[in-house]
Amino acid sequence: MTFKKFRYLMGRLLGIKKYLNKIIPGESLDLGKLLHGTPDGPLAVQPFKDNRPVVTMSNFGHNGRFGNQLFQYTFLSLVARKQCAQLQLPVWSGSSLFRLNPSLDIKYPNKITKESELNLSEIINLIRVAEEKFEGIDFDGQAQLPTSYYAADKDFIRSLFILDVRLLNFFQGARAHLGLDQKKIIAIHLRRGDYGYNQYFRAPCSWYEKWLSQAGYSPDEYIIYICSESPEKYLKRFSKFTVITSADLNCPAQLASYLDFMVMTLADAVATSNSSFSFFASMLNAKTSQFYRPDFDKLGLVQFDPWNADPLLNKALSPAEHQYLKSID
Repeated sequence: MTFKKFRYLMGRLLGIKKYLNKIIPGESLDLGKLLHGTPDGPLAVQPFKDNRPVVTMSNFGHNGRFGNQLFQYTFLSLVARKQCAQLQLPVWSGSSLFRLNPSLDIKYPNKITKESELNLSEIINLIRVAEEKFEGIDFDGQAQLPTSYYAADKDFIRSLFILDVRLLNFFQGARAHLGLDQKKIIAIHLRRGDYGYNQYFRAPCSWYEKWLSQAGYSPDEYIIYICSESPEKYLKRFSKFTVITSADLNCPAQLASYLDFMVMTLADAVATSNSSFSFFASMLNAKTSQFYRPDFDKLGLVQFDPWNADPLLNKALSPAEHQYLKSID
């Protein structure tokens, strides 16, 4: 058992919230009940319809959080489409958020195909080359390829992840109630929580302040929406702007992270963290080309194209470097 899994399990056993994932792998959401007090009906379950081979992932929902699951679902969907196979996956939070039908009685292939044992060409071939005798696949990996390999399927990928209109209506209504529906949105993702080790660095808020002061966005035209596990810590850091969070919109706590994700898909400018969560949201954002991410080598934010970049910057930082970032937060 890895330390990360041990920490997660201990957090659940002891009830210590700071150790728990905000987005729990494998959870199902009841949007109707959370937003309106009216429970949703049961999710439609996808049964086996024919004898086509199966594309699946036996540890789906337990191999990373929401951003990882989005990349995994994307990759598996592309494999299933190219290989004329059935995509079979269990219930996860995306089942409700994107109205994706989970599967019943998944027939897992006998052999697990590990991403770590494939080279890049072999991985790409799964989504690009139809195998004559494809027998199905139980894939184990992150599928966070350089997104230039996904770019040709941009429209298909975006079509997979259409957020439930009730969440959009909630956001639009709450925004109008605050009198901010005419303002453009700058979404800033300050990933904290489980970050602060290896390549998962906590980009300091001071970098985002510096970027914002140089970017030329007018407080008369833009508002800032902070996406974070602890957004309240940063409300006063952008003093010239109106700053809001999911709490200002009276969003149910169970939906806060998902609302953050949706806002990043709709924003007029997005400043991500070094996180697949905000990176994938940027991939789904068809409204703007203003995407920025933190770069430790540059000690600040740099512009990037979410369809032509690595989802994560994989430079591992030392404990001293992480401490430095914390000191200038």
